[in-house]
Amino acid sequence: MDNVIKLPTRDMWRNAVEIWDGYRMTLDPCQRWIPMLTGTGLSEAKAEKHLREMIGIIPDFYQSAVIHTDRNGTIEEFARIMDECYGWGGFNDSVFNGTVTDTGVYTSEYDEDEDLYPLAHLIMSTESEADVECYIYEYGIVALIDAWGESKVARFD
Repeated sequence: MDNVIKLPTRDMWRNAVEIWDGYRMTLDPCQRWIPMLTGTGLSEAKAEKHLREMIGIIPDFYQSAVIHTDRNGTIEEFARIMDECYGWGGFNDSVFNGTVTDTGVYTSEYDEDEDLYPLAHLIMSTESEADVECYIYEYGIVALIDAWGESKVARFD
């Protein structure tokens, strides 16, 4: 049994991705979710685990876009690659027309919708000015924002 290769679990892989050169994932960047969850009696570790479950495999789609987009890639290229990885629409089908603040808060185009605070923020820092950041919200809503402030918002459910 010494020659058996142990494959990383999803949690181990996600932890490895977080320390990948230049890649950073921040859970609860607005510091809203973890305090709310710990206020219900969850430990901070369980609250973070819950957030990881809420964001699902969306970070994997973003990572694929980072890997397969050259350093001068556009937000459209990121969106196309994420859509290809997802396979069910995303930026191609389920487009939202709200806005994203510089802190990542999503405001819907509809006044009756509450603002959404990000569950996670993903960024790949390179020498390129075309870096594309990603925010993940409840309901599988995902926002991409490039260095010039252009954004794309869609649902990955």
